[in-house]
Order: sequence, then structure tokens, then C-alpha cells
Amino acid sequence: MITKIKEILKVINCSCKNNGIFSEQEKVLKIKDTLAGQYLLINQGNQFLLYSHKDFDQTEPFILVSSHIDEEYPEYFLSDFNKKQIIGTFDNSICNAVLIYLIKSGKLPPNVLITFTGREEEDSEGARETMNYIKSIDNLRNNLGLVIVMDVTVDKYYKYPYTIENYFIKNGLFKSRKEFKKYCRRILDDEKIKFVNDDKAEIDESWEYDEHDLNCFSFCLPAKPHPETEESDDWMHKSEGIIIKEKSVWKYTKSLLKIITSVSKDLKKGKL
Repeated sequence: MITKIKEILKVINCSCKNNGIFSEQEKVLKIKDTLAGQYLLINQGNQFLLYSHKDFDQTEPFILVSSHIDEEYPEYFLSDFNKKQIIGTFDNSICNAVLIYLIKSGKLPPNVLITFTGREEEDSEGARETMNYIKSIDNLRNNLGLVIVMDVTVDKYYKYPYTIENYFIKNGLFKSRKEFKKYCRRILDDEKIKFVNDDKAEIDESWEYDEHDLNCFSFCLPAKPHPETEESDDWMHKSEGIIIKEKSVWKYTKSLLKIITSVSKDLKKGKL
């Protein structure tokens, strides 16, 4: 798994600037090429690529997985680091690579839409455009049950392989944040999941999806700064890159698939 994710990362770990034309950005072209013949590109907006499984049925409840692809690095790289760690320009290419790996693996259920978004660093414009498109189609608007945002996080590198942050839970799905936490602990078989509430977490795309009155949360992969940028306030975007544990990438990927698979089944059964 890790080897395949790193292979994908080597391809897509490239430029997607906020001040350029989205459709002409190198990463946009690489993602489209990588997913050609794998998933259907059902819509391309000014700041998003929206993909579906060939058997996606818009009349059934579904999940939206959102992963921003804009980058803020002057250059791009990936390399191994000490003792099963990798270092590189990974905000947010590492999560993009995990999502593409899951798509190519064929393990995602059909009732999932995938959006790769631009300008997350600029008020989540891609997420907003995605929602404008979804809300323009009655079946999609009425059947969207949950949004999962994928991102890296500055929190808990040493203790946790993933965190659940910015969880906004509305009536009709998990009923309460307490019930949502209980559900996650059960399906992930993990009593020590780190939940970070929206009053303590970094603002990300989940805040935009919350504006549309949706159940949503961010599933985050912990990172730490390069030692030379330890004191920087914006170390996530520095040219020295960020460090991520390979074991965390493995656990993050498997756990994300568990969440998507479980919620997908329960949505279709009407349990949520």
C-alpha cells in the first residue's frame, strides 16, 4: 500500500497555484490523466473536478469526499526521511494520493462522489463551487448524507495516526456529536481517537460545507515540520517540506476506507 501511494505521490506532487487557471494547472492535468478510465469525471468547474463511480446512483444517499489540490510551495519534492518517515511538499498532495489510491484500488463503494478542489487556501472556493453544482441538481442536493474532508494537520504527530477535526453534526444523521464519536470509535475499533472540535482546529473546507447545513468532518493526517522550520508560524507551506510517518499513512488510508464503507452501507440501509 505505502509503495503504491508513494508512486502516485511522485506523479501528482506538483504545482496547482491559486493565481493560475485551474484547468491548466499541472496537478489538475496529472490527476485527470491518472484517473482516466478509472472513474467518471462528471463535472469540471472553475475550481473543482467532480468524479463518480460508473455505478453511482444519484437517487440514493451518498457521501462526498473532498480533497483540496491547491499548493503553496515554491518547489516540489518527496524523499524518505529517518526511520520510516517521508518528507516533502505534502499539503495536500499526500491526501490526494491516498484518495487516488483508494479510487484505483476499486474498494470504494459506488455511492461516493469525489471532489478535488482548488483555492482551499483562498476561502475554500472549490468546495463552494462543488456545493453550488450539487445543489443545482435535486437528487444530489436531497441525497447528500455526509461530507468527509481530507487534509493534513499540525496536531498530534507523535500520538495519533489520524485525527477527526471540525466535526459539524446536524439532526438526521448521527443526531449528536456524542453519537458521532461513538459511531467512529465502534467502526474503527479505536477508543482513543483524537477528536478536535471546530473551536480548536484549524479552519479548513469543512467550514464551507457546514455553511450548507451538512453533516461533515475533516479526516486529518498528522505532520510535523522539518527541523529547520520548527519555529516558523507557517511551517506547513515552507519549501523544506513536512514530515509524515509511513505507518500513519497506512493507518489513515485503512481507517478512511472503513469510515466510507460503513457510512455508505448504513446510509443505504436507512440506519443513519
